[in-house]
Amino acid sequence: MLGLLFIFSPLFIDEIEIVRAFDESEIYQSSPLTSSSRLDQLSHEGLSLSFANPLELNQKELSKLSVPHLTMPKLDGLSMPVTLNDLVMKYINYFKGRGHYSYAKWYSRMGRYEEIIYQILDRYQLPRELIFQAMIESGFQNDAVSSASAVGIWQFVRRTGDSYGLRYDGWVDERRDFIAATDAAARHMRDLYNRFKSYPLALAAYNAGVGSVSRAISRSNTNDIFQIYNRGHLQGAGGIYVPKIMAAMVIAQDLAAYGFDHIEKEKPLLFETVEVPGGLELGTYARYAKVNRSDIEALNPSLRRGYVPLDAGGYKLRVPLGAKTHLENSLKKLELKEPQLFYEHRVRFGESLSDIAYSYYVSTRVLRQVNELSNNQPEVGSALLIPRNTSKAPREILRDTLMVAIDPSLHMRIADSFIFRYAVN
Repeated sequence: MLGLLFIFSPLFIDEIEIVRAFDESEIYQSSPLTSSSRLDQLSHEGLSLSFANPLELNQKELSKLSVPHLTMPKLDGLSMPVTLNDLVMKYINYFKGRGHYSYAKWYSRMGRYEEIIYQILDRYQLPRELIFQAMIESGFQNDAVSSASAVGIWQFVRRTGDSYGLRYDGWVDERRDFIAATDAAARHMRDLYNRFKSYPLALAAYNAGVGSVSRAISRSNTNDIFQIYNRGHLQGAGGIYVPKIMAAMVIAQDLAAYGFDHIEKEKPLLFETVEVPGGLELGTYARYAKVNRSDIEALNPSLRRGYVPLDAGGYKLRVPLGAKTHLENSLKKLELKEPQLFYEHRVRFGESLSDIAYSYYVSTRVLRQVNELSNNQPEVGSALLIPRNTSKAPREILRDTLMVAIDPSLHMRIADSFIFRYAVN
């Protein structure tokens, strides 16, 4: 006789255990209680076993019970394994609720880089779902910087970026470049997968480090990432990293089911590459290409100072689709300007950025951009790079400036200046 088991539970679907009902005859055959020797023993002890239906089941007609239809998340479009446990469901519910705006904004922004990232992931034979790793890492922001100084879409720290060949110098930071950084991240994930033979573990190692994950596997005696979490390892940010990425993957399989049917992806970045002479400001190339400077900046986020570096043989600059011909023709017709030269200014006590900008005939905006400053008060003693104004020499910085000397024995000879001495207690 086939037994049917109905389960009613107040738990959420992700916490319900599915129980199978087996044929009773198979259970009896496999149970030590049903062996003939054991039955004889029970009879000797005055006990008996009955396999008849209970009396109440014989006398009452069974009523039909129904379980409401439960919609399960769509997973058939995923090539990576996803575990629908309480941690993953927690972040699915978070993105449906308080995190709705963030997910919608990230998913929309993904449209800019989607095809580029897919091409690179395909090149290294990696699952396309790893694009959601970049979503959780940075929300697809090239200028994202973490508290640990990780930078860019894929949040590389300097050390890891160096090991995968990302350029970093005074002019270029390829951690901010959506192509170079994606290629490095794909190679890094390929290496991690080859080491751990598991994408969940590779993701955890990308976030927490190879050493941390290796120790967690050894201490917990399992390579199941969620068992590792349950046993108290990889806690903190590392413990939510993989579940958040899995949640982002699941939602993307059925946006409408989670309330994201209104999202429109941004248009993909379309561009061409032109080899240009270095040393000029991006606005110059933008004028030659007949496009907005902001368009050039968006396509070349790795250029830290707003200038093309003086690389031997030129620099490959990205320009909007259709602008390549304009820029190339302009470079041929126009006499090439001299590369931009810079002054180096050592910041003195009391100097503000506006003071320095006034002295060198440049704007504070340019100084902030070239030197990556966030405010108008540079650090005393720091060296600032200042674009050289070819038409005007710098103002005499000390001219018309009040100088205060606190040492009476100090002798200063500065033209057109006066020395005031104040007694200091």
